[in-house]
Amino acid sequence: MEWIPLGVSVHVRGNPA
Repeated sequence: MEWIPLGVSVHVRGNPA
């Protein structure tokens, strides 16, 4: 999942963007 953009990565982790 490291190829995923920061925004998507954060969303996947469940962190409040």
